[in-house]
Amino acid sequence: MTITRITTPSFEASTGSQTVSDATLTKITLATETFDTDSCYDTSTYRFTPTIAGRYFVYTQAFFEETANFNRLFNTTIRIRKNGSDITNGILSFVSNNSSYSSAQSMNFTCTVSMNGSSDYVESFGYVDVSSGTPLIKNAIFGSYKLI
Repeated sequence: MTITRITTPSFEASTGSQTVSDATLTKITLATETFDTDSCYDTSTYRFTPTIAGRYFVYTQAFFEETANFNRLFNTTIRIRKNGSDITNGILSFVSNNSSYSSAQSMNFTCTVSMNGSSDYVESFGYVDVSSGTPLIKNAIFGSYKLI
């Protein structure tokens, strides 16, 4: 007996570097698709809208950085949103005391979410709050696959 599990639709998208406004929640512009099995990820709106109802595993990861240095308070948030509302998020704060390098932090989050297969969508957002310098979101990925 063979058990087959179909985990589509599924996708993964990425971005290189995105300059963002300081202390502003920003949609991460993940325009490069690694794969998209059913063409459910939109590279212009950065939304995944699966066409099959079910429960989906969703993940996002980003590297947050600021271009200045020297003792900055650095707050970051990464969020997964469904239909415009947070379904999971995390906040990380730290103080950089390095006089040679910029402050940086990597974050990732995962969740499962029910999707109706027609209008439900998920997106990835980031937030960077620095005391000086230009905040960046780098090397971000965002993906999802159907569980059941």
